[in-house]
Amino acid sequence: MQINYKDIVLRDYRESDIEDEVRWNTLDTAWGDWDAPWEREEQFQTFDESAYRQRRRDWLAHKAPQGDEVRWSLEIDTSEGRHIGAAAAYLMTEDFQWRDHGPEEVPGPDTPVALGLDLMDSSFWSGGWGTKALTAWVRYWLDRGCRELYTQTWSGNTRMIGLAKKLGFYEYLRKPGIRQVRGEVYDGLTFRLDTGRWEELELCVPRAEDLWFRAAMEADPATMAYNAGWEIGCPGYHRDTGCIDLPPENWEKEHKRLVGREPERFYGYVRRRMDGAFLGEVNFQPDGPDTWGMGVLLHAPCRGRGYGRKALELLLERAFLTDGVPKLRNDFEAERDAALAIHLAAGFRQVGTQRARRFGRDIELLVLELTREEYLAGHVVIASIDDPEERGAIAASVLADLPDWFGLPESTAEYVARCRDLPFWSARRGGEDLGFLALRQTGPEAAELYVMGVRPACHRLGLGRKLFEAAYQYARRRGSRFLQVKTVQEGHYPAYDRTNAFYRALGFSQLECLPTLWDSWNPCQIWIVDVV
Repeated sequence: MQINYKDIVLRDYRESDIEDEVRWNTLDTAWGDWDAPWEREEQFQTFDESAYRQRRRDWLAHKAPQGDEVRWSLEIDTSEGRHIGAAAAYLMTEDFQWRDHGPEEVPGPDTPVALGLDLMDSSFWSGGWGTKALTAWVRYWLDRGCRELYTQTWSGNTRMIGLAKKLGFYEYLRKPGIRQVRGEVYDGLTFRLDTGRWEELELCVPRAEDLWFRAAMEADPATMAYNAGWEIGCPGYHRDTGCIDLPPENWEKEHKRLVGREPERFYGYVRRRMDGAFLGEVNFQPDGPDTWGMGVLLHAPCRGRGYGRKALELLLERAFLTDGVPKLRNDFEAERDAALAIHLAAGFRQVGTQRARRFGRDIELLVLELTREEYLAGHVVIASIDDPEERGAIAASVLADLPDWFGLPESTAEYVARCRDLPFWSARRGGEDLGFLALRQTGPEAAELYVMGVRPACHRLGLGRKLFEAAYQYARRRGSRFLQVKTVQEGHYPAYDRTNAFYRALGFSQLECLPTLWDSWNPCQIWIVDVV
């Protein structure tokens, strides 16, 4: 197995790696100062080179995984072939202790799997190599359907802690004082992956060199099965499979045909935000008076994970909110149940049928439409609000619905007054404001989520995350390096315990608690998150 990601390669173990490992356990041992250093001193002192070589050769001969078997470890190379370390995984017990896996055990979606990373070559400890390697390793396990992913370290390993947070892990469990390293006592830390952040998608306009992905999709019969059997006069079209030839020498011409005609027409890739992986494509283009035709295509290996629904949502946002398209239309066979379901869920209406020929016979296509007015009436839009009076009115209305959080009239009035002059976003459906967020600049490189609220009936619909994302992107564009937020410390009120859990899930970390900033029964907890 080999996984390529940017200029990193994760690959299966091979015999030439043995001598590298011998060197890393005898001469180049600096990595052991950070990876479980409480174990390494004895390991290095008792290391038997001959026995180790024989043990690894035996493993290669009799136990190395083959084909699609689970990889519990992969070696890390640069794209130029330099071997720099290894990625590993292990299972955990219910109390987050290491446990061995059975010889044929395959972890399911809810099986806790801990991921680890060792860059033994210290010359690669900077430059983003760890980020790229762990990104590829996380992606491997997510692609296998695993959703309970963790990483474990100790509180003195600040480099690994920073890497974990950067890639969407948040502190899940802390065991105080269980690790002793070089005469100091440290905490044991378990971080859990926020898989929601890894499932966030975005649209991007591809460059000409990115058309390798379109070529790969169009060469894949599973991806292009929907396109087979039509009466199409497209050059390179294979009627039996639906595939279309797109050789590299044609990429520049194809790119000019597809890209650069916005807002009249749009072509873009669906990309996973965290790791930049391309998952599919979307498009829309004029198709009659005040009507735009559209399409959503996912690469076959990416199907079955809800990406189709999210890709359609992104297409609708682009068409209706960014480019002002008045109406979208799509048509496909009635047998395509998944496509029909996500279109109906997005608000499309069936407006008729039409006839077409496929594989030499007449078939019926469903015709579905959605207008911009219908979309705006039924979907939540995160809108930037510029009018001070409107900001104040929205804040006052929403906060009045949240007495468990904003029950002190004087402080609530102050929030409303200050919101008038701050960057402000509303979660709006039709003409109703369901929630809001106001952002306050606190320094040249830092900003604060000054106040945020979502009406109780709309909790757990993802509106808070969408509002945060709007503020986060705004802060990033303006050069902020950190965002902070203040709330009541956990353990005092159930409502605020849920608020703390929300910020933790967004990737925030506890910075400090100020017990008397507000009053003794409302200790102020400050949370902070990097803007990357």
